[in-house]
Amino acid sequence: MNGERKVIYMTLKEKAKEVNPERVIASGIGGVRGCPSQFEFLDRKVELCNSHSGNINELCTRCWNQEFKESEKVMTKSELKTGMRVETNEIENNLYIVLKDCKTYSDDESELIFCQGKDYLSGDKYSDELTQADKDFTINRIYDIPSMDNLLDGNQKGKVLWERKAPLDVTMEEVNAKFGQPVRIVEKK
Repeated sequence: MNGERKVIYMTLKEKAKEVNPERVIASGIGGVRGCPSQFEFLDRKVELCNSHSGNINELCTRCWNQEFKESEKVMTKSELKTGMRVETNEIENNLYIVLKDCKTYSDDESELIFCQGKDYLSGDKYSDELTQADKDFTINRIYDIPSMDNLLDGNQKGKVLWERKAPLDVTMEEVNAKFGQPVRIVEKK
C-alpha cells in the first residue's frame, strides 16, 4: 500500500441515497432535497446551520459530506407509542403491538404492554432499555406504526426505527486484514 492508508466511510449524502434515493438530486442545495436534520435516520441537529453566516450551498455541501456514523442511541420504554411494533429474540411469533395505558386481563393497570392476539407481555418486566431477565423476550428491533389500513394487523410493521446492535465476533486475523497491517490490542489509558 506504499505506506498510504485508505479510509473508507459513508457520507450523510450517501446514506440518504441508500435510504431515500429520490431525495438525492443535483438541483438540491448540497445535492440533496432537504436538510440532514429532516432525515430521522441521520440523527442530526440544526445547530451547524444556525451558527453559519456564509454561502448556504457551501455549508450544505460540507454538511452532507460529513461522515455518517450509526447511532449508538438505545430507545427506551418512554419513547414507545401505541401502535408501534417490537420484535423480541424469540425464534417464532416474535412481533408484538405496543399498547400504552391499558388494563390487562387481570384488571391490573399496566403502563405498557406488548400485545400479540390474546397474549401479552407486561412492560413492567422490562428495563428502561427494553431488556428482560429472560433474554428470549429482550426487544431487539422497534418498528414505526404501520399505515392505518394495517394498524390492527399484528403481522404488519412500519419502517425500522431502531435495532439493537449485537457485538461482532472477530478474530485477530480478521482485524489485521481490515487494517491491512498487524494490529496489537492495548489497554485504554
